[in-house]
Amino acid sequence: IAAFMPDVLMLEGRITAEALISLRQASPATRMLMLCEACTQDLVMDSVSRGMSGCLLKSSAPSLIVKAIRTVSGGGTWYGRTALLEALKSRACGPMPRTDDGTLTPREEEILHLIGSGLTNKEIGRRLDISDKTVKTHLHRIYVKLNRSGRYKAYLSQPEPRSAMGWMSAAK
Repeated sequence: IAAFMPDVLMLEGRITAEALISLRQASPATRMLMLCEACTQDLVMDSVSRGMSGCLLKSSAPSLIVKAIRTVSGGGTWYGRTALLEALKSRACGPMPRTDDGTLTPREEEILHLIGSGLTNKEIGRRLDISDKTVKTHLHRIYVKLNRSGRYKAYLSQPEPRSAMGWMSAAK
């Protein structure tokens, strides 16, 4: 892998932690997309917690596979919205520790809650009566404070479960 340095690497099934570390050391900029028979909650949460960029069904149409690869190559993520939302609600994996002492503002906490509810930036903006550009600004600040590079990784980095704060019951 080091000789090729691919933008996207498609992996079939689960990968061991040791293998993932080796892949990341050999090609740190490579984004990983997991191919699976079924994108279960456990598999989706495992994928997110390991820093993968998405989960895609092996049975997907070739055009969808191409779209997923292009999205991931461009820095995006590729998870089914419903599968990701259900996985986030189940909290199948433990929270990632914070790597920054930054404290989130109440608005940033609110935006993280809405991410956990599976809302897009535009939907968050409508709900909070702000522009989606303002949502992006808040997200950028959240990423910096939590030292995370994506919305779901930032959501998962919170130390307390969302249900303990009453958010998941409100989102149902």
